[in-house]
Amino acid sequence: MDMNTLLTVLMTAVVAYMVVTRLKMFVDHKNALKLNNQNNDFKKLFTGMPVIGIYALISLIGLGGAYFFYLNSSTIDNANILVLIFIVVTIMAVVDSLKVIVRYTTYYNDEGIFINKTFFRYNSIKGMKLKSSKTFTEVSLFSEEKVNVPTKAIRSLEKHIIRFNRSQKK
Repeated sequence: MDMNTLLTVLMTAVVAYMVVTRLKMFVDHKNALKLNNQNNDFKKLFTGMPVIGIYALISLIGLGGAYFFYLNSSTIDNANILVLIFIVVTIMAVVDSLKVIVRYTTYYNDEGIFINKTFFRYNSIKGMKLKSSKTFTEVSLFSEEKVNVPTKAIRSLEKHIIRFNRSQKK
């Protein structure tokens, strides 16, 4: 097996794995959301627009690079492999956008927060700790579970959480 064939098989396997895992993550998220939002009272808060913008830029660069090397394939050695690499980068950026949608979308209502596949009530929050990346905040629950919530979402919902906890104490 020559190197080009091996590289093609390897890249196809990696892309297939990413597509399957990201699609499964997205479908599991949507199913869990449907189960937890039976009253249809969740409000949606998406804080991942900068990340989606970066992935869109990567996708455009990938498509542009693939198109460039495709057009110049007669003058550039191994242009087909370069086209394949740029297509793989584009596919990975698009598919990874599903992960961004799942991780950066926070749903909330008057009782609690739903993130990824987890719903927790405001009064079950034991504490919060800013992660080292500062993009996510680790929310510790009284059940000893830890949930990563986008820091922007926590800051947006902070007044809502405080107001809920104060109303519960009265």
